[in-house]
Amino acid sequence: MLISIRTFEGKEIPLEVQSTDTIQSVKKSVQSKERIRIDLQRLMFDNRTLQNRRTLSSYGIGDGAILYVVLRAAQHSNTVAGGYGLGNANDELCYPYGLVVDDDHQSIIIADWGNHRILQWKINETNGIVIAGGHNQ
Repeated sequence: MLISIRTFEGKEIPLEVQSTDTIQSVKKSVQSKERIRIDLQRLMFDNRTLQNRRTLSSYGIGDGAILYVVLRAAQHSNTVAGGYGLGNANDELCYPYGLVVDDDHQSIIIADWGNHRILQWKINETNGIVIAGGHNQ
């Protein structure tokens, strides 16, 4: 049977599954197609959070069903940039949109969408450096 997984971005991922498949196996398929780690996925159907060990049929999930994937925060994660609240100081971010790891300069580059700037955050630093944009530039 064919089901769809709808992501937080509104993208629909078609999956060919069996009614006897577990929720865990569906999460593995989502991980392989969308690169969303299994431990960060929470699948929802009919306003219920689905348990990993149960099967699709145990929830009444059939052909054409739409499941929703919600991301949960990673356990035991480390903050590597920002973390001091929403704002525009160099130790704050406002809706960061993307980042790139720069191994050559031992830093990450962050697109700080809410502040219209790009920050470079070096390893072990407590402040980022504005390298493009910003409200004053």
